[in-house]
Amino acid sequence: MVLSHVVDWILKLVRGKMLVVKWANRMAVSLAFEAAVDSAEGVGGYTDSRL
Repeated sequence: MVLSHVVDWILKLVRGKMLVVKWANRMAVSLAFEAAVDSAEGVGGYTDSRL
């Protein structure tokens, strides 16, 4: 009985960790995308102002 409870708890913990990792990856990707867009806009603005 106790063992099955422990296994269940570990599975819940792992599942929770996976969700956190997925969320963190999504956040990192969106942040990287935003940074790329910002830098691209910055480069575009720089070339525009130079022209």
